[in-house]
Amino acid sequence: MLNTTKNALRSSLLALCLGGAACGGSSPAPVVPEAPPAASAKPAPTTPTLVGGSAAAMPLPTIPADAVEAPVGLMASLILGNPNHQLTDVGVFLDAAQPGMGAIVSGQSALMQLESMVGVMGIGGIDLNNFLAALILDSQQTVMVAKIADEASLRQSMEKVSVPYIIHNGFVAIGDGASLQEVAPYALSNLVTQKKSEIPLFNLHLANITQGKKGGELKRELRSYLGGVIADQVNMGMKQVSLMQIGLETDQMGLKLHVTADVKPGMLRTLIGKQQPAAYTNVERIGTGPWGILAGGRLDLTMLSPMLAELGERSASPLLIQVGTQLGELVGEIGIAVNFPSKPQVAFAMDLTNASATAKLVDVVMSYAAKEKNFTMMDMKTKVKLAAIKTSKGKLHELKFTASKPQQIATLGKKPVSAYWGVMGNSLVGTFGIDAKKNARTLSKANGKMKGKGTNIAEAIALSKSKKESAMVALDIVGLQERRPFKDVKPVVLGVGFTSEQIHGRADVPMEFIVEMMSLRP
Repeated sequence: MLNTTKNALRSSLLALCLGGAACGGSSPAPVVPEAPPAASAKPAPTTPTLVGGSAAAMPLPTIPADAVEAPVGLMASLILGNPNHQLTDVGVFLDAAQPGMGAIVSGQSALMQLESMVGVMGIGGIDLNNFLAALILDSQQTVMVAKIADEASLRQSMEKVSVPYIIHNGFVAIGDGASLQEVAPYALSNLVTQKKSEIPLFNLHLANITQGKKGGELKRELRSYLGGVIADQVNMGMKQVSLMQIGLETDQMGLKLHVTADVKPGMLRTLIGKQQPAAYTNVERIGTGPWGILAGGRLDLTMLSPMLAELGERSASPLLIQVGTQLGELVGEIGIAVNFPSKPQVAFAMDLTNASATAKLVDVVMSYAAKEKNFTMMDMKTKVKLAAIKTSKGKLHELKFTASKPQQIATLGKKPVSAYWGVMGNSLVGTFGIDAKKNARTLSKANGKMKGKGTNIAEAIALSKSKKESAMVALDIVGLQERRPFKDVKPVVLGVGFTSEQIHGRADVPMEFIVEMMSLRP
């Protein structure tokens, strides 16, 4: 089911946005509908009839006057509010990334790809400056919905093919008969009346996917990948997401993805209701750069504590039970930064709601490791020194790593590299790398801030604050590749925020990053 769903969605996305290969379906019944256009914006329900060819009359679904909800069989839809305009923007983006690529996308190419998906060619009378959509069903069939510019031209072209269609209130739905029966009432009463988006939209009906024909197969696949406990929680969460909507914004500056998930009442909505905007205090404590990866925020995970503890119980590991319980209590601000490979460094700081319990857990783990002979971590010989740094706020333990493998030596060098971690006041802090001790002493101070400024990442944090997000990640992968200085390429930024009934996500990918990554291709 996962592969089937992914293949169908991938095909439709590539087909409409990038001119890729379209997914196909079984041959439609040889019938042609006759349905007169509606006379008003809100017509009374009617029952048009499919008539044509040698097929007997076949009743069409009623198109209601009031909007109806999406049927359970609808898995996804790709919507272009203005194909010509929106795909021109995609072309501008592609040309900026690699000159000449923009020529492969246009409103007309999108229409041709959709035609092949529903089994027709040369449909006339479609308004490519208006609405065009592909609706994907769990039967693996696709229904095309479009705004009509010239109804006579449309009817004339459809007379040449044996594919069912419905005309209603200035729009047409085209697909096989069973698919039109299932999805046309929703498409023509609801979808076409929604506010037109300025950017392409991809709708994913997660609740339908989990509860539809293939829901059982999806659940089994999740269990095989994730294990029973986590898979069941993921499946339950998906059932509570009525609609996930992904918007794609493109221009010569790069691309932006905007994601919203509408959450129905239940455990997931309760979880998002606990989230708060982040202040990024621990990110600022670490310092904004230069770092290859910088992440931070405030996510309340207390509801996940029982699940994590259950995982520990199933593994019969008392340590995992304790770790699972404590992780669920990390409610406060988190900050973590990573630099590889030029100057390997890691630093993190996170607030605790139960600092004393976490400190005891860290001490138990480190005391156990210090007694082990030939103790290794990350395939490196490791020596533990308990309470290597002591202050009035707490203590940090030292782990000294000695690289043995060629790749490790190339990255870390032949000399031992230290890491420090432990509880200081109400925070769990840790450092690793060349400046680990200096950074650890800085983080051990109540108001200590590591030195360094990364302008681009600082701007990303400020933007996340203005959007009232709960967490963000900034990635300068080009910097990590050592191809160019950090200052020359803006980072990729991921952010997530919450309202009472929705999850909001975003991904900002600058053009400089895309061009540079394309230059890294072999």
